[in-house]
Amino acid sequence: MDNPTPQIEGQKAPEKKKRSVVPILAGSGAFLALALFGTGFYLGQSGQAKRTDDVKQQLSIARQAHQVAGTEVKQLLAVNDLLRARGLTYRASLELDRRNFGLANDYLRRAAQAADRADADAARADRAKLSEAKEKLAKTSVEPSADLETQRKAVIDIAILLDEILDER
Repeated sequence: MDNPTPQIEGQKAPEKKKRSVVPILAGSGAFLALALFGTGFYLGQSGQAKRTDDVKQQLSIARQAHQVAGTEVKQLLAVNDLLRARGLTYRASLELDRRNFGLANDYLRRAAQAADRADADAARADRAKLSEAKEKLAKTSVEPSADLETQRKAVIDIAILLDEILDER
C-alpha cells in the first residue's frame, strides 16, 4: 500500500531511485566553510582595524611624550649651564682671594662658555639679565694688583646676578 502505482501479479515493483547524499553534503559543507571563512575574515579585518587604530593612538601619545621630554631636556641642560656658570664664578672669586690669578681667569672663561651655552627661553630665564651676565663674564678678567677688592666685587656681582636669574625662573 505504500506504492500508489498498481502492480501486476508476478511483476516486480519498480525500484525507487535513491538520491545520492554525497553532493548534498558536499554542497552544504562548502557553504558552511564559505560562511565560516567569511565570518572569520570579517572579524579579523575589524580586529586588525581596531589594532591599527590603537597603535596609531599609542604612536601619537608617544610622539607627544617625546616632544615634552625633549623640551624638558633642553630646559635641564640650560639650567645646568647656568648653575655651572654660577659655580665657576664663585670658584673664580675664591682663586682671586688666594691670588691665583691664572686659575681665576680660567674659571671666569669657563663660566662665560657655560653661560653662552644657556638658552634663556629653554631655561625660562630673564633674557635681559642673562644677556647682562654673559656680557659681564665675557669682559671680566682679573689682574694682579695690591687692591683686589674691586675685582672681587665685580666677580661676586656676576655670581649674584646668576643667582637672581636662577631664583626668578
